Amino acid sequence: MTLDHDNFIPKPFLLRSPSSMPPFTSPAHPPSIHSYWSDSNPGLVGPTINLHTVAKPLLKRMHHRQALQLIKKNRNSPLSTTTLEIYSSYLPWNYVSSSTKDAILEELIARSSFEADARAVVDSPIPHYIKQMLGSPDIRAQISACRLIGNLLSHECNTPIISELGLCMRLVPLLEYPAVIPHVTYALSQIASWLDGAKAVVNAKAVDHILELLESQSPEVLDPTCALIGRLASHKSTASSILELSPCTQLVKLSRNKNFQVTTGAIYALSQISRESDGAQAIVNAMAPEYLLLLLESPSPNIRGRTCALLGRLTRDNSTAPAILGLKPCIQLVALLRDEYSGVTARAMFALSQIARWLDSAPAVVDAEALDHVMELLDSRNPDIQAWTCELIGRLASHRSTAAAVMELKPHEKLVSLLGAEDSPIIVRATYALSRIVGWLGGPKATVEAKALVHLMKLLESPSSNVRGWVCELIGGLASHESNALAILQLKPCTRLVALLRDKYSGVTAGATYALAQISQLPEGAQALVDEQVLEHVLLLLESTTPNVRNRTCMLVGRLASHFSTATAVLELKPYKHLVSLLGDNDFHVTASAMFALSQIASWLDGAQAIVETEALDCVQNLLSSSSPDVRGWTCTFVGRLASHDSTASTISDLKPYKLLVSFLATEISWSATYALSQIARRLDGAQAIIDAQIMDYILKLLESPQPTVRFWPCVLVGMLASHGPTVTTILNHTFDELRRQSSDAEAQVRIQTIIDNLTLE
Repeated sequence: MTLDHDNFIPKPFLLRSPSSMPPFTSPAHPPSIHSYWSDSNPGLVGPTINLHTVAKPLLKRMHHRQALQLIKKNRNSPLSTTTLEIYSSYLPWNYVSSSTKDAILEELIARSSFEADARAVVDSPIPHYIKQMLGSPDIRAQISACRLIGNLLSHECNTPIISELGLCMRLVPLLEYPAVIPHVTYALSQIASWLDGAKAVVNAKAVDHILELLESQSPEVLDPTCALIGRLASHKSTASSILELSPCTQLVKLSRNKNFQVTTGAIYALSQISRESDGAQAIVNAMAPEYLLLLLESPSPNIRGRTCALLGRLTRDNSTAPAILGLKPCIQLVALLRDEYSGVTARAMFALSQIARWLDSAPAVVDAEALDHVMELLDSRNPDIQAWTCELIGRLASHRSTAAAVMELKPHEKLVSLLGAEDSPIIVRATYALSRIVGWLGGPKATVEAKALVHLMKLLESPSSNVRGWVCELIGGLASHESNALAILQLKPCTRLVALLRDKYSGVTAGATYALAQISQLPEGAQALVDEQVLEHVLLLLESTTPNVRNRTCMLVGRLASHFSTATAVLELKPYKHLVSLLGDNDFHVTASAMFALSQIASWLDGAQAIVETEALDCVQNLLSSSSPDVRGWTCTFVGRLASHDSTASTISDLKPYKLLVSFLATEISWSATYALSQIARRLDGAQAIIDAQIMDYILKLLESPQPTVRFWPCVLVGMLASHGPTVTTILNHTFDELRRQSSDAEAQVRIQTIIDNLTLE
């Protein structure tokens, strides 16, 4: 009997488990002379040969040879269904050698690093055998299964097998076996990369073993354990399970490990823990922050990069930022912008962008000459470098103290070019940077000239919520300048912006509301919004749980109410109670905007009368005593608007706000206070009360202001006071007393007194 070794197909290719194999029913063959010597020959006396025993080693070698040939033949081709079925047919059979199975598994492990091949493996019978291998007493099989699981789960598309095979519940018990621990931990860390996987890891109580694993002396155990900690800490829903362990002290100790890989892993874990404020504080408590500066000088690029990431996250947190900013790391971080490893450069730029969040620290970034690298890094081939450079520009452009330095770079054209990038994070941060730049003189014009408008409508349709949100902010920033508002309107963005008010992401809704509020500053913009039925969304938005949405919706209502053409639509909406309820909001920005909206509505008689019927007036005294200048300022305007209507003026008299309003004349809200007083002074009782509040001590100083806008309402106020006989004398006496005081000429003083006497007689 001879075998064709090239075409022989062993029984495993039938893809049936041993228990399901049907009885062997091959047709009868002529007796072989070789069978004569078999122990099954009853007529043979003496020594015999067990042919099955003799054949098994030969079969194992044949299977092994054929498997290697199959692997070699398919190595450069995508894994096909047929190939994977053949591979899987070797795995359940005992007469296939361990070395053959190992070769097949090694091939699958290597190939599963690639997403397409990994997906093919998951769709084949292989996962069924993985589950069996995890329960095998063979340690080599367990190790191979863990490694294969780890590689398969490095791809998000394969996450369904986590629950389908119950992987975590099968893996965690293997942590009891030292030889398997590194590979189990690796598999769990890969599973934990994904939210559902991280939850499964926690539910399987893998975290109960973490502190013990951190005590290991083996880098092969410590490295994947740190990765597991970091992955679990990176998800909000599982971060608490890590924080409850309090692993920071052990991780900080490992960050000093002589093994670079362990140090890198420990710093990675710490950087993920620092995402949560409690974690960031625990890290600072467990380490001397100065050690981070030493790590920035490490010869390992991975350590330098991870340390930059940790620095950035600790700087981002309010509670730990002072400790990091006190290190003054900007010069070292800027030096890393020239690092030969792009990953280090990207993370150094991330850290600098987080330092630039803070008003007091942003100048240090500029002083360290970070901006010298910006224009070059915007052209980097590394998308992370481009994205974080945009972030740094946006952060610095957010502060008056550093915005000028950004504007001098003139980065508009490069930023606008990045709006067409393929990488979403780049678009997000480029849009963010431009939205900050347009807030400064010259920013809007330069941004429009760089052809930013070409991209806006397309970006409003982006699948990325962050892109949609920031492009709304950019549109709003451009529309806030009258010179660009008409150009924005010509894009006809209102339909899309109104639709975004229903976006499920609050950041997008807030951005859209801001853009609409800015567009509505123009009468034609306001009319376009009313035509798009924007007011149908307003009452619901005023009840939003997001303060920024409530704030900007109030601004939108106020702007629409300020135009004759759209005020009627606002009054028909009757938003008074909603707005009044926001006067007690916990966010003072919302309170100020709600009062702004009410003050605009109160410009109209019908609106003023409707507001008086609410509880708005009950809030006025408290709001005039607010610590927020914006709240006090808009409350003054509101008081003035109600006082300007004969039918509602008496409600202000009942409040008797005169002394408070007069005291504001020496503050930053003097303009609003003077307006309110000028309207109160329209009535004699109001004018007399204002005089009694010692207003003349302030009025002349305001009249001497070099700013016409400051002088305007004091002039109106004096006119109103002078229109009443009982108060005109007080005004004249005070005025001429001041003139007499300033005059050193005795004759002039006599003449001034004569004028006063004559005016009094008249």
